[in-house]
Amino acid sequence: MIKINLLPAELKPKKKTTLPVKAMSLIGGGIVVILILIHVLVGMKINQEKERLSLLKKEYEAIRPEYERVLKLKADKERLESKVALMEKLLIQRLLWAKKLNQFSDLMPPSVWLSSVSVVTRTETPTLVIRGKTYSDKGEKMVEQVGDFMRRIKGHGAFFEDFVNVELVSTERETIGKTELMRFELTCQFK
Repeated sequence: MIKINLLPAELKPKKKTTLPVKAMSLIGGGIVVILILIHVLVGMKINQEKERLSLLKKEYEAIRPEYERVLKLKADKERLESKVALMEKLLIQRLLWAKKLNQFSDLMPPSVWLSSVSVVTRTETPTLVIRGKTYSDKGEKMVEQVGDFMRRIKGHGAFFEDFVNVELVSTERETIGKTELMRFELTCQFK
């Protein structure tokens, strides 16, 4: 006989589907075996990584002296490069001084001569100190000659480009025989 249940779906009795106990134990056993295999595989991988780590540590210890030697060589290289750069800078400055002194001699008026040119570096800003003498038959003209020399220095762009200013520090008159001279000192501060 055919049974027809006309109850609405929410009131109908639900069918229980149960797996047999044997199937459940096989599935549970399979899960346990899989978990044991994963545990064994992870343990083996950990052991492999530990062995690899110990090999890498041995290799590191073997090359460590070479690494320290390389670091020392790099430090020596940097030190030597800085010395080479300093030497190149000094060579460039040396060449510039030759050019500066040549320009300087072109700037000097005929009745002015120098007794010394020096660079003073003991102050905050390095300074070029120029000491010289001038003469004239008329004493008043000596001051004008020093002023003319200072104007020539300031007016010469190529020479004056490395300096901030030119200052007259001192003047002193002296007489040698019948000739009157004036000693002077100028300073040029470097930029």
